Order: sequence, then C-alpha cells, then structure tokens
Amino acid sequence: MNSAVYVFVMGVSGTGKSTLAQEIANSLNIEMVDADDFHSEEAKAIMASGQSIDQATRLKWLNRLTTFLFTHKYKPCVIAYSGLFAAQRKQLMSINKNSLGILLEGDEDIIFERLENRIGHFAPSTMLKSQLELFEPLASDETNVLSLPVLDSTAEQAQQAIAYINELAIFETK
Repeated sequence: MNSAVYVFVMGVSGTGKSTLAQEIANSLNIEMVDADDFHSEEAKAIMASGQSIDQATRLKWLNRLTTFLFTHKYKPCVIAYSGLFAAQRKQLMSINKNSLGILLEGDEDIIFERLENRIGHFAPSTMLKSQLELFEPLASDETNVLSLPVLDSTAEQAQQAIAYINELAIFETK
C-alpha cells in the first residue's frame, strides 16, 4: 500500500464536501486541503455576488491548486474540490497515480436548503443553479470515483469513503 494518496471530495456548493473532507482527513490522520482557499479574493468577491467566475479566472485557480498538489505529491491529503469539469478532475487526479474521488450528489432542493442555512461561506445559494448547469457528469473512464448521497450523515459518508479507500488498497488505514 502507498501512503501518498489524494482523496478528492467533490460536489457542487452545499453538498458538504469540506465537512466530509475534514472528517476523512481526521480519520486517516492526514492533511485536509480546501480548494476554495486557492481562489483569489477577486474570484471570491465575484462568486459572493452570485456570479460564476469566467474560465480565465477558473484556470488561474486551477493552476494554483495544481502547483500546490505537485509540490505535495508525496504527502497524502484529502482535497475538498468542486470537480465541476471532467477534464479538470482528470488533470488533478493524474498528478498522483494514487488518487480517488468521492462525489457528493443530491436533489437540488435539498442542497439549496443546506446553502440557505450555511453560515460563513462566500458562495451564496444563488450559485447553486449555475454550478449544477456547469457540472459535467462522471465520464465512463472515471472509474475511481465513489458517489455518495448528500442525505447520508457525514459519519456515514466518511465510513463509506474509508471503506472505499481500503477496497482500493492505496492507503493504509487503521
């Protein structure tokens, strides 16, 4: 088993990816990285106003995240990352051959309600519609991604994610 694994916890805004990523990281005693931290202040302001960022801004964000992941290539971590675009998911997951994904999915109304009740995040609930429109479903060659329902508790999701990691035998868990 290799300890240098990347676990990408993905989903549109409001699915609970940061919460689940932190839970998995705590369980595995590894670092948790939130891809939102790699957005510029300008990009956060655009999203806070309810608008999507353009592709040029998104590419700068993706480049900052990619650089970080390349420099941490031999350290395991869990990354909370929207994963809206298949090509970008593949690009990031290709950095480390021991990468896998956890995709949080659910009904738009449930996710919207969660966003309405969320406190302290720059992205408002009005961003959900554009994120759902932009999200590209998993491609047939994205076989190392486990889909989990947002209705499951974080503890249930983490348990399933860790079982998946163990099943793939790419990380030694306790």
